[in-house]
Amino acid sequence: MSILTQSLPLSAAIGRGARWLGACLLGAGLVTAAPAVAQDGTSAAPETSTNAVYEVGWMRWIQYWTNSALYSGGVGLRNRGHGAIEISGIPAGAEVRNGYLYWNIITSGEPGPGQRILYIQRLYPDRSGFYRLTGTQVGQGASPCWGGSYNTVYRTWVGSNIITGNGTYGLTVPRWAFGHTDGSLPWGNVSHPSINGASLFVITTGDRYVSIYDQPMAGQMFYSYDGLSVNAASPWPARDSYSTILHFAQSDGQYGNPGLSLSTAVASENVQVNGTYISGPMSTRRTDGDWNGDAGGSYAQLWDHVVHDVSGVVQSGDTYVAIQHGGDTGSSDCLVPVALGMERY
Repeated sequence: MSILTQSLPLSAAIGRGARWLGACLLGAGLVTAAPAVAQDGTSAAPETSTNAVYEVGWMRWIQYWTNSALYSGGVGLRNRGHGAIEISGIPAGAEVRNGYLYWNIITSGEPGPGQRILYIQRLYPDRSGFYRLTGTQVGQGASPCWGGSYNTVYRTWVGSNIITGNGTYGLTVPRWAFGHTDGSLPWGNVSHPSINGASLFVITTGDRYVSIYDQPMAGQMFYSYDGLSVNAASPWPARDSYSTILHFAQSDGQYGNPGLSLSTAVASENVQVNGTYISGPMSTRRTDGDWNGDAGGSYAQLWDHVVHDVSGVVQSGDTYVAIQHGGDTGSSDCLVPVALGMERY
């Protein structure tokens, strides 16, 4: 097994700060268009923008593994005290090597220590005790049109004593650290701090190369019509052939406002990989948008965890994957990227 952890260069950190400031200025009213779809009834993305696509730039892996495989899932948690993530597909005999849990919150002012905490419990096939997890902040940006000041992304390591393989993993929110946790609808029931959802990435033994990414993309709120683009560097050298699978963890997607009707056309964002539309109305592969809040259930949506097989779109020997969300639709949503997992084999 080969493992490499890399930190961001100072220039990337400075660029992240400059982009975050630009997002805050934009949200503060430098765009003079009238409001469009209000997410919480008080704030909204502008109808139009003079900004170009939000350019994150280059993104390096936080860690990579050889002879491995990746399995993942997510759950929406807005206004909920608990939720569950399903992990499936791990073949018999595969061993869990590592796990990472990500979550995204919205706060008025800087987040406190309580928002860094989640509790996890294995519910099936056998029940474990509760484990307290403490996250490390890996990204922060403007609030995604739900009032408050910031959205913040946290990451924590989860060991193989908790993640044992396929099964159901329950998450519990510390009720004293968040606003509404009673299951009420987000629309009209906003109380900060708020948590949007969480995603779990599980790395096992296998025959693939696996890499996980977050900074500097994590938490960089963008408007759907502007779009966001990022180049995810691949740590693997050129080979004769590659298949590539991408795992996206994303915050604040929804079908519509107030998010109750699946027919309300708000989740119309397109996603491109290496210039090919892989989802959204302009795609011939998956016409449904990735940012539709699927992982949040029928009501409290606001979280997406999507897996795409992009084999053939990412070619043999490609040293990076160019990803663009939105940027070419008439929708006006406020969206937050959280994390990315990549498999190549």
